[in-house]
Amino acid sequence: MPYIGLDVGHINKSNILQPSFKILLFGVTIYQHNPRRPIDQSDTSFYQFCVSMKPIFYPIIFILIFWVMQAVATAVVLLGSAVSNTYMLEQIVESGTIPSNLIDTASPELLAWSILASGIVTMAILALLQKTDWKRAINIHIIDWGNSLAAIIGAIVCIMSLNITMEFFSLPDTMETLFIDMAASPIGLFTMGVVSPVVEEFVFRESVLGHMLHRGMQKWMAIIISSLLFGVIHMNPVQIPFAAGIGLVLGIIYYKTGNIVITSIIHIINNSLAAWQLNQMGTEIRTYSIIEEMGGPTIAFVGMSAGIGCSIWLIFHFWKHYKNPINS
Repeated sequence: MPYIGLDVGHINKSNILQPSFKILLFGVTIYQHNPRRPIDQSDTSFYQFCVSMKPIFYPIIFILIFWVMQAVATAVVLLGSAVSNTYMLEQIVESGTIPSNLIDTASPELLAWSILASGIVTMAILALLQKTDWKRAINIHIIDWGNSLAAIIGAIVCIMSLNITMEFFSLPDTMETLFIDMAASPIGLFTMGVVSPVVEEFVFRESVLGHMLHRGMQKWMAIIISSLLFGVIHMNPVQIPFAAGIGLVLGIIYYKTGNIVITSIIHIINNSLAAWQLNQMGTEIRTYSIIEEMGGPTIAFVGMSAGIGCSIWLIFHFWKHYKNPINS
């Protein structure tokens, strides 16, 4: 089935990374046709494997760009913290290792600014690679707003249900202190609630998922792969399954709408509510329990199950009735 609502014309533009994959396939082809080497039946399979991997070649590059920019931004902040902290700097010089609590000494405001800057740089690099149709990605005029309401409500209900689910599993939150500190400042709230969601939608929905769909990958495989990558890139045990689940829902919505307007709205609502809760509760969030607030595990489980069922129905309604204005 064609990717509804997407213009694939921009995929044919020249770009920086295209020659690298062509060189890889060319090298494999030359190796296969070398008369001096023994014939190996596995070579053909390897060549076919390289061809089959082509739809995810660029998505991997996109994610690496996203990850490297985030890592560089964090490293700059940590370096600044180490230099400004004489005791910490002496500890690093003497031991030759970076203390695990170095991130706790970093300025939350400076870290928020660095994440904001890295997000802007990431989107600029993706724009230079010419792999994203920016005008279509944020075009509000092609949205079927009536049926999109079901997707927004369904996704929010799903998020609430997944929050309960994650509490049942009691997974560790290695980023909790950092998030609490960042949420205490206005720039931290803005970065967590607005900037990060928009950047992640451009990277994981528009660039990663969009490219795989443009390249002809089966829609469900592309949606599942992108959601798993979205979960893993968070690198925080409590966030990985949560983000993967939300990524699945956002991937479905992106496929139908053809852009990241609705997915960004949902993502911003989720992150903004979470950041505001951290801002209001501070360290008290560590002992807060949704299950206890709901009256215990049994009621919480029933509520979670009902929420998941309701969100599935709403997303199915959206999937069935959504009509993209471009194709109608």
